[in-house]
Amino acid sequence: MVLLDDRRCHVDVNGAYVQLLGYRRAELIGRPAYELVVGGPMVTARQWRALLGQSQFTGVAEFRRHDGGKVTLELAGHPATVDGKRLVLGVVLASSRRGRQSPAPPPPPGAPPRLTRRELEVVRLIALGSSGTEIAERIFVWVG
Repeated sequence: MVLLDDRRCHVDVNGAYVQLLGYRRAELIGRPAYELVVGGPMVTARQWRALLGQSQFTGVAEFRRHDGGKVTLELAGHPATVDGKRLVLGVVLASSRRGRQSPAPPPPPGAPPRLTRRELEVVRLIALGSSGTEIAERIFVWVG
């Protein structure tokens, strides 16, 4: 998962996202996600603002990995306003290192997966500045 701000910059990332792209977390935080997209941004700034007005959206893009390789990610975006900040929780639905091919057909328009109540709680805690350990303690996840 990845949390982006209204400028498409990384606010937070989980370990799976870091592993997919091969960058250190510190290299991603604050960096615009579109800088990692092969061939440039998936959408224009105007299209991004329109997506922020939707309840959710999906897309497929090829991302440049830290090692120079490429990975295709099928993503679902879930915009929300948390404490006055417009954020987008990005969830990787599928990934492939085979190029631009989508590993699975995209969901029908208007039918991307919804966030669970627990996922929304995690988004809220991230937006409030909680660390991964604090979130795990708060939602009772064992970290060992």
